[in-house]
Amino acid sequence: MARPETDMRRYDWAHAERGKYAAKARRALASYEAIYIDKKLAKTLGGPDAIRKILEALGESLAAAKKKKHRAA
Repeated sequence: MARPETDMRRYDWAHAERGKYAAKARRALASYEAIYIDKKLAKTLGGPDAIRKILEALGESLAAAKKKKHRAA
């Protein structure tokens, strides 16, 4: 009788490398940020798409303000 797909004894681990894809996974996870917002607040702001647009607009505004700053001589 064949073992189920999820049974790890089914696979040959003789040539396995520990952590082979760990660096790639870390890079992929580092490119995302998580923000937790209360359900009531999310509903008030208009849902996930509206919140994303609000945050993008805020980011653009902050970037523009940062570019406008210049040091007076």
